[in-house]
Amino acid sequence: MNQLESAFQMFGFSDNDVLEISKCFVLNHYKKGELFIKNGVLADYLGFVENGMFRFYFDNEAEEITTYIALKNDFILSVQSFFANQTAKDNIKALVDSEVWIIKKSDFVELNNKIIGFNGFYISVLERLLVCLDESRFSYIALTPEERYAKLLKEKPEFILQVPLKYLSALIGVTPRHLSRLRNNI
Repeated sequence: MNQLESAFQMFGFSDNDVLEISKCFVLNHYKKGELFIKNGVLADYLGFVENGMFRFYFDNEAEEITTYIALKNDFILSVQSFFANQTAKDNIKALVDSEVWIIKKSDFVELNNKIIGFNGFYISVLERLLVCLDESRFSYIALTPEERYAKLLKEKPEFILQVPLKYLSALIGVTPRHLSRLRNNI
């Protein structure tokens, strides 16, 4: 059984529903550095990371601004493209060779209409996304870099072990040098 099927079983779907759902997904492989989503392109699909790591970032004329890192068992998508049919405003790039289960929005909508309980799954994914966005916004406004690092260490210790320092520092809004000092102090 793959990670995708396990995830849907954990949501409480029957074996038949898991089979029906998983048939709508296709496994794609991404090489390190390859884009899952590109800024300016309509991305009407979402992915589930079977293995690997992805960086969400915006292109600023001076630099790339990392906004999120997705690891194994995370759903990845461009919120604007998937939910509002707009072109993506961010990029999502593989940081390592990765495998992602992909479903088109049309198939996602069909599952929502066909399988009892899929709507509940859909709502829970949306809720998780909203909570993530709200927590991120709150952290940048209300917490110091030290507090953001401590929170990341407590809530997502796998990030500390897996995410390269330059992206980890961008997530908490400091330079890599400042992050090194924070790590030494904690």
